[in-house]
Amino acid sequence: MMNIFKFKNIKIENKYSKFNNVYFDYLSREDIELIRIWRNNQKNVLRQNQSISKADQIKYFNKVIKKEIKRNKPNLILFSIKKKNKTIGYCGLVNISWTNKSAEISFLLDHKFRNKKKEYKSIMLRSFKRLFQIGFDKLKLKKLFTETFLFRKDHIKILSITGMQKEGILKKQYRKSNKFIDSILHAKFR
Repeated sequence: MMNIFKFKNIKIENKYSKFNNVYFDYLSREDIELIRIWRNNQKNVLRQNQSISKADQIKYFNKVIKKEIKRNKPNLILFSIKKKNKTIGYCGLVNISWTNKSAEISFLLDHKFRNKKKEYKSIMLRSFKRLFQIGFDKLKLKKLFTETFLFRKDHIKILSITGMQKEGILKKQYRKSNKFIDSILHAKFR
């Protein structure tokens, strides 16, 4: 696999890599299709409503991500999450506001982790810890936040373990399966 989505000012030191053989890496071309499949299989927990085609996914990475990796202050920074050299998810900082020194955390694992709650929790905790290091220590951001559908109780419990604090609830924020659902905002400050 060739890592083609290396962000200009973000270097990964893989201190993270010794934990259960799980580590961050730069995204590769092979990761693009995996991400598309995972997103399409988990639309129920994502703000995305429509399936993503292969062509649209490639177009997004070529037009958006490739442009962002060249910027000194990108709007998003994504990483693959790997276990034993196999991509099992992705995460990163998105909607980065350099003016406000804030970013949203994005995190998604392969849908096969849906029923592996202990492993999901472990990987999510380590990923968030690493994203906090990148966001606060490397990028000098002041606030990292998430938005999660209220029905994702297990995910929300893990967010509180990371040290993220509930900021509020967005009532009837998104339409999913012909009904409107609430989402909850969590944040962590430097």
